[in-house]
Amino acid sequence: MNLSFNLSLVDGYKSASQIARVLTEDWFAHKSPELKAWQKTVNPPRRLGNERFISALFKDPTKVEDAEKLMTELHAVASDMQDVGLKLDFYQFFTEEELRDIYEQNNERMWLCNGQAPDNYGVTQRSAVSLWHNIVAEVNRALQGKLTATLRFGHDTPLYRLLALLGPDNLSDEQTDEMDKVIPMAANLQIVFYYNPDKEEKPLKPQQVIVKFMLNERVILIKKRPTKPCARMPLR
Repeated sequence: MNLSFNLSLVDGYKSASQIARVLTEDWFAHKSPELKAWQKTVNPPRRLGNERFISALFKDPTKVEDAEKLMTELHAVASDMQDVGLKLDFYQFFTEEELRDIYEQNNERMWLCNGQAPDNYGVTQRSAVSLWHNIVAEVNRALQGKLTATLRFGHDTPLYRLLALLGPDNLSDEQTDEMDKVIPMAANLQIVFYYNPDKEEKPLKPQQVIVKFMLNERVILIKKRPTKPCARMPLR
């Protein structure tokens, strides 16, 4: 198992989970100029307004400076509270229609910012190229018998961008992906390698190995990617 990390990246961190995340996301290009430029343009609208929600919480809704931000941030808090032991339910402040509306907006924003949406010119996929190169390098080490497993930990966004780069059959470049089905809580991608030990040669050759991709413990198929490079988004 490869646990060789750049420990200088986590100076000052106390949380074990945060340390694991920072160390294993080191291979990811988070803040490229083209990615920053694209993300600033993404602001998918919602079908419903926020008037009912704000009026239900405040006697004078005009005092709320940014009603849309307050509504979506409270929704994020309500979602995150499922992870803690507090017996509070902020979902009670939303109607079913409002929850569906925010859900669809979040899906569209994630798809545009991190998925295979044609509008992003492949910006998000390119940010995952360095991570894929690292994975390939680790695979080559494994083929030489120098490695048995590599573990990486991170947020849902890096995983989604890596999937967008790989092009599995459960992602779409035509319509919005549903995040709860692609990258739910504890989402994981497993790349498993098989070979016949009775016919083993050292180092192993690629044609001796079968590869299986599993997303959230379910087998996925990797679609053939186009060899023609994506056009780059013009920077503003």
